[in-house]
Amino acid sequence: MIALSTTTYALDGHIVIKELPKSNLPSFARRLTRTATLDGNSSINDGGYSDSDSTFIVKTNQTDIADNLETLIKNYPLMILTSKQGAFLGAMSSLSTRSYPIEFTFLVKERLSA
Repeated sequence: MIALSTTTYALDGHIVIKELPKSNLPSFARRLTRTATLDGNSSINDGGYSDSDSTFIVKTNQTDIADNLETLIKNYPLMILTSKQGAFLGAMSSLSTRSYPIEFTFLVKERLSA
C-alpha cells in the first residue's frame, strides 16, 4: 500500500493506492560520474547515495482514483508519498491514466522519515 497526500489540507488530497507487483518502489541511484581517460580506461567520481535521487514508479489497477491523481498532478507541485520504505516529500513528474494499468512517476526531493 502507498499513500499519496498533499502537503496542505485538501478535501480530495489523500489517496491510498494498492500498487501492482510490477511497480518499482523505489529505484535507487548513486551520484556517479564517469569520465573517459586518455589511457583507454575511465575515472569514476562517487558522490555517494542520496534519497533525493530515488524514483518511485507506481502502477495500479484502481481506475476509481484516476481523477484524483489527475487533480494532484495538475494542482500540487509537492506531495508526500508514504510506503513501507518511509515517508518522502517529492513531486509527481508524470501520470498515465489513458491505458491500464494506471502509472505515475514520483521523484523524491527528500526523506521525511524512515
